[in-house]
Amino acid sequence: MMTIRKKILQTAGAGALIALFASGAQAALINAGFETGTGGPCAAGWTCFEGVFTQKTDVDPFGPTSHDTPGTNSLKMFGPFNGNPSSGAYQSDTASAGVTYTASAWVMNWEPDAFNNRGTLKLSFWDAPGGQLGGGNNIGEANVNVAVSGNPGGEAGDILLAPQDGFEVSDWTNITATLTAPAGTHSLEVFLLHNFIGNGGSLFWDDISVTAVPVPAAVWLFGSGLLGLVGVARRRKAQA
Repeated sequence: MMTIRKKILQTAGAGALIALFASGAQAALINAGFETGTGGPCAAGWTCFEGVFTQKTDVDPFGPTSHDTPGTNSLKMFGPFNGNPSSGAYQSDTASAGVTYTASAWVMNWEPDAFNNRGTLKLSFWDAPGGQLGGGNNIGEANVNVAVSGNPGGEAGDILLAPQDGFEVSDWTNITATLTAPAGTHSLEVFLLHNFIGNGGSLFWDDISVTAVPVPAAVWLFGSGLLGLVGVARRRKAQA
């Protein structure tokens, strides 16, 4: 028969693995680096609208380089020029209430096409699977804006990006949006936007990710159970 001590050791080992996985849990975004597909509208795994396409960025004379080396693609957003306020792309994944999620994206304002554009990274939570395409309601969101320095459409809190030539990985700027999923959450959505200010321009996006921090509540419950087992073992030892 397995001893209490052996059970505790096995349980502790499993708990360590669960904690290690949960503390670095990452949403399974499809084509997060936009390397699937070259050219054409949108990108595999993403839903897009207006001026969005996968850009093969290692072909001269058009830059810029991809952020992920040796990757060659990124997602370009521009315009739109039809009166709509923005172009965009989004993707959803499952999420759990009470867990804090951080969406991360690399963005660049390309020097030859800078003008006065503004972009937004948005992390939102929905009360149904599948994000907005699942027919649910948006129950919480966090936005981080990026804008060209001097952009008349900029707002307080914008991260101002200097235009870059696009031929160095260091030209990319990392931005993050963090929010704890509220009660009723079933899914999250990562949203990338290019907002048209009036003079055209474009933004490039690359290497999008979503990480869950801290450890989800299920692991804390597991830890409570483990402490209970330890208490049982100590009581039995004291009675022996």
